[in-house]
Amino acid sequence: MKSIRIIAVIVSALFILSFTANADAQNKKNDKKSAEITFVVSGMDCANCKKKMDAKLPFEKGVKDYKSDLKTRTVWFKYDPSKTTPEALKAAVGIVTGISIFQSLITPVVDSVRKSTLQQ
Repeated sequence: MKSIRIIAVIVSALFILSFTANADAQNKKNDKKSAEITFVVSGMDCANCKKKMDAKLPFEKGVKDYKSDLKTRTVWFKYDPSKTTPEALKAAVGIVTGISIFQSLITPVVDSVRKSTLQQ
């Protein structure tokens, strides 16, 4: 009876390990299809602006991850480049914030700056 339980535990452990390995491989595969961009949004100066962006921008087509920081006035996107472009994300930020007329107020940031300001 003990040997049946031991075999059942071993089979269960192998099943769980194989499932976890497949999930990790799938996540790594999906990460290869990702790009990142950070924008400085000069017009983002109040909590209401951040709240509007946080409610809408994570759901833009192709966005995989999103963060915003009111203190540094930045928004960061991790996105699928086969589904969207930096220009489309910039336009979406402009539409949500209401500064689409002044697109020069939304500018990309160098990646090293983004890492130092948005790391949590």
